[in-house]
Amino acid sequence: MNPSDRQYFADYTGIKNWGYTLNPHYGAVHETRVRINYTYYNSPSLMKRIFDWYNKIDPNGDHFDYSVIDDGSQIHPITELDYPSHWSVLRIEEDHGWNNEGARNCLMRYTKNRWNLLLDSDWVITLKNLVRIKRAISGKWVQKDMIYMPGNYGPACIRNSYLVSKQEFWRRGGYDQAFIGYHGNDYSFLKTNYEYDFSDFFRFSRICFDVVDPKDKQRTERVKEYHQLLVDLEDKGFGFRDKMDKQDFTWTNEEEHKKMWKPLKFIVVNQ
Repeated sequence: MNPSDRQYFADYTGIKNWGYTLNPHYGAVHETRVRINYTYYNSPSLMKRIFDWYNKIDPNGDHFDYSVIDDGSQIHPITELDYPSHWSVLRIEEDHGWNNEGARNCLMRYTKNRWNLLLDSDWVITLKNLVRIKRAISGKWVQKDMIYMPGNYGPACIRNSYLVSKQEFWRRGGYDQAFIGYHGNDYSFLKTNYEYDFSDFFRFSRICFDVVDPKDKQRTERVKEYHQLLVDLEDKGFGFRDKMDKQDFTWTNEEEHKKMWKPLKFIVVNQ
């Protein structure tokens, strides 16, 4: 619309700058625009598949926002990848060992979107399911104080990829950075006594079945280390494990909690 036409409608409607409201504009917090968040660690071929997936459904990032954080990769840092220019790219420069959850805290510190999808890199989401989420958010029938699980997992099954508001993520405390380096500490955020929604109004899709070869991952042994740590902390009287799920730990000694807490710094590679 040319300037003279805009001026006519501004005069007719009494609305100053009429017509400019169609331009994309968001405040400090994007109320209805979903951000898709990933962590990355020395897996360039898989991350390329993820980039390609979303480039096909939203080539220029016109409809959704995207973030990825490199969790201290030393072999294949994300700066070596040909990432899309509209993705926000963050990097933790130090390798802290297993730190997927701490890296997610950084993503949630960075985001300006109220609603965020946090996905492990073996999952992606289709355009159809993104539209379902967008409609739910725009229609305001999703609750800001709820975590929404996809239907893939089955009823009442909690896993570490979900939809959450920034407000609720931090109200629940985020992931416990006292447990950085331990595999299994997703339970520090996905606690058993919190509420979750399993209404199955959206689903994720598998892009691969395991990001790391199970032989290299040694998941069971690493999780056992985490479980033993919780036993030791409980024995010392620093907190207690939940009776329903002993992977869920509650601190009662905040001084010891602060001593174990590991701060994380990240840089913004691409805004």
